[in-house]
Amino acid sequence: MKRILLASLITMWLLSSSYAQVQVSGTVTLFDDGDPSGISVVFTAASASATTNSTTTDGSGNYSISLDAGDYEIDFSKTGYRGVSLGERFLAADSVLETVELQEEIAEISGTIADGTVWSAGVNYVVTANATLPFGSTLTVDPGAVIKIASGVDLSLRGTFALKGTETDSIIFTKESDAEWGTITLEDNLYWTNESDMEYVRFEYGDEVLLEDKATGLRHCTLLQTNLVDDTDPIDPDTLWIVDSYFEDCTADFGGGNGTVVNVRSSTWVNKTLALSSSTFAMRTSTSLFGFTVENSQIEGYQFGIIDSEAGSQHSYNTFVDNTIGVQPKSGTTLFSNTFYENDNAVEPSSGSTTVNSNLFLDNGHAFAFSESFSGSFALSYNLFDADDELISSTTVASGLEDLGTIITTSEGQPADKYLNIVADPELHVDASDDENYLRPSTSSSAAVDTGDPDFTDEEGSRLDIGARQYLNIRPDAVTNVQLAEDTISIFDEITISWSPSEDPDNFGANEEVTYFLSIFNLNDPIQKINVGTDTSYTTNGNVGFVQNTGLAILIQATDGYDNSGLNGANIFVGNEPPGEFTLMDPARDTVLADVEELTFLWNTAWDTDSVGYTFYLMNEDATQDTTLEATDTTVAWSWA
Repeated sequence: MKRILLASLITMWLLSSSYAQVQVSGTVTLFDDGDPSGISVVFTAASASATTNSTTTDGSGNYSISLDAGDYEIDFSKTGYRGVSLGERFLAADSVLETVELQEEIAEISGTIADGTVWSAGVNYVVTANATLPFGSTLTVDPGAVIKIASGVDLSLRGTFALKGTETDSIIFTKESDAEWGTITLEDNLYWTNESDMEYVRFEYGDEVLLEDKATGLRHCTLLQTNLVDDTDPIDPDTLWIVDSYFEDCTADFGGGNGTVVNVRSSTWVNKTLALSSSTFAMRTSTSLFGFTVENSQIEGYQFGIIDSEAGSQHSYNTFVDNTIGVQPKSGTTLFSNTFYENDNAVEPSSGSTTVNSNLFLDNGHAFAFSESFSGSFALSYNLFDADDELISSTTVASGLEDLGTIITTSEGQPADKYLNIVADPELHVDASDDENYLRPSTSSSAAVDTGDPDFTDEEGSRLDIGARQYLNIRPDAVTNVQLAEDTISIFDEITISWSPSEDPDNFGANEEVTYFLSIFNLNDPIQKINVGTDTSYTTNGNVGFVQNTGLAILIQATDGYDNSGLNGANIFVGNEPPGEFTLMDPARDTVLADVEELTFLWNTAWDTDSVGYTFYLMNEDATQDTTLEATDTTVAWSWA
């Protein structure tokens, strides 16, 4: 009887225990203090009484779950982190488990990257040794993917790939430790087109990103302490685009050739930590490029903003701030509607011709710095210079710029020089923290309002407006009431001519007053062009020698130093003059001749301003023979009839 009762008690206890519930709770944290919510906590049954179940953590990383009592394998996991297992635990009563911390998940990359590889967001990729995507292989990089690269390690992508992040999920290449990585080479990616350029990619804390073989584009990209090197050499002409991108503490060296064109738009270069030296430049080009333009971009804090070795480059609507040298242009460079602010030297030309038009120069050490060996020319006009700035740093000045900044006229009320540059206080917002208004006009009366683009007006001013507006000069009126003292003159007479002054409607140009040029035409050939200055009358000298029996045209033109007026004038007739004397030279006068059958007579030319003819008379002594010969030459042969 006792044995039966004991067996019954044991059976009853086992049956009741299969229905017992325990409450298990705990906390999970992340090594990087990331969001601890949604961490998966799985209890896998390891005994007959246990039942597999799972839960997730709340916003504080806490979890709590009811389980059947028994043995369980307990695992914790979250995307992007290494999972943690507590192994098998016997849970027979309510329990609080120890706190668990999830560490970063690592997917190591080295050697050859397999065809079809996908780099996904949320995975900790580390390039631990040099790695290469070979030609013919494909790599997919998802938005939000982060690839860390170990110290000194290189990553070469030579197959088919696209690096396209999004505005909220950039693709990031960064360092794995405190030391920078080596080189990321992007080579011969035939998949790249303008529609599939790199977008929203961030390269940081490396040596360089090297572009080889085929040009591509960087749109909405960031390079932080990582240099960009262009070594593309396409078979056909190709274009490297850099648009809406940000570069900090790094340089861009464009050395591609064989048809590469580099276009930079709406991008920023800022140097915060690089020591200034000859190699500290924002952008530098080689002579092998086929074209180079930079537009609507900002360059700040470099030794050289742009070192331009490409002839024919064009840079417009940019802002150069706090550089030692803003731009070092080469022959054929055009600088249009840029703002140069607080640079030591805004422009330092090295050689050749440069066009500088509609730019703003504000608080620079010098607007221009010419080396002693400089040889070249400048086309400089419509710029706005701060009245307090020194314009040129040395005595060496490009040809034609000797009067730069010398005020001789006004442009819409602003003092200007003969090159139509305004020299005035531009009244701008200069607080760099006020990005919306930085370097824009602070008042509606600022000399920089509505300047730089004569076809675009904005009362508040904008960066597009900075620079002296191209003023469309109104040329002077033609002179009137042209008067001559006489209507007929002889060949050596003086001519006195007078006229009424020309009117200059806008009182503008390279001269404070209108000046005049007088031209004299004889037989349609100009024989004199005289700068009369500001006088309204002129008398010629008598040593010109006009052609007789012809008319003279005397024309007068006014100029304001920039545009010329129409022509006006008068005509005068040059009368006839008798020829000058001449002398018989052979035979000499009073010569006794032998009895001959023929004689040749020779005489010198009679002076006259037009053609001269001669009549030859030979009279015998007894006056019984008179012979008349006409000749235009100065010699004649005569024989006895």
